[in-house]
Amino acid sequence: MGASAQPSRRAAPVRKRNWVQLEAAGVALLALVVSLGLGLRARSQAGAARSEARRIQGIAQSIAQFEASFRPITPEERQRWAAVPDSGALGIAPENRLALTESVARMAEQSGLLNSRVSLALSDSLPNSDRGAIATTVAPGNYMITIDADGGFAELLTFVNALPVAVSVTRLAGTRTGTTARFHLILAVYENKDASHS
Repeated sequence: MGASAQPSRRAAPVRKRNWVQLEAAGVALLALVVSLGLGLRARSQAGAARSEARRIQGIAQSIAQFEASFRPITPEERQRWAAVPDSGALGIAPENRLALTESVARMAEQSGLLNSRVSLALSDSLPNSDRGAIATTVAPGNYMITIDADGGFAELLTFVNALPVAVSVTRLAGTRTGTTARFHLILAVYENKDASHS
């Protein structure tokens, strides 16, 4: 009887050591799983941050290129424009406003802008761009063209560069929507003074 009780007393510390070892192994395994999960999550977030940084850098480069290519009109160019006999080509006749709006809509589509909506609206209090020496024959119209469209900065630049000389951008705003942006533009329209008085 005393002999059988002795092995059971020895077995108790062995079971306790085994339980402690299993518990320690479980904690270590849990820590490993958590650290792996955190590592994968951090790597994913770092990759997304790098992609966003590259996208912003690309936009900044596009803006810098656009600004570098812009230059104000020189006095010599202003004099040449004043000498152009048909300066009415820099404006439109009032009756052509609908055709102009349709033309702007086609340009937006051909430039790669998506879901474009082009409409006419009464002109607001925004100042119109100075047409310089030709201002004697061309005047701002009493209406404007508004454009809302989705796309990237490259498509927007293509569209703005394709606009006819009878319009100028007076307002431009953009909001990001997923991988693209939603742009809102307002165009001032210039009409021939002779045609508007006829």
